[in-house]
Amino acid sequence: MNAKLNWTVARFIELAPRRAELGGNAAFRKAITHELSELFDGCSLASAANYYNQAKKIVSEQHPELVEGLGRSADAKKGGAHVRFPHSVVA
Repeated sequence: MNAKLNWTVARFIELAPRRAELGGNAAFRKAITHELSELFDGCSLASAANYYNQAKKIVSEQHPELVEGLGRSADAKKGGAHVRFPHSVVA
């Protein structure tokens, strides 16, 4: 892992128990990504968000209790565009 990812994982683990104090999940993510982009010169917010996502995967493997309730619910992960006009194939 590089320095940015190491920092992000450590910060994620440090702040995760205090998500509610920070204002919820969105504020937690924003705090980490903005701090990362300010701390490391040349790190855009998009890049910082990518490091956050990688850190979340790493932390979820090592400390699954820290990521409970974080991210979209299973119902929200249906993916793709919804079919507005379904059609069937006649053979």
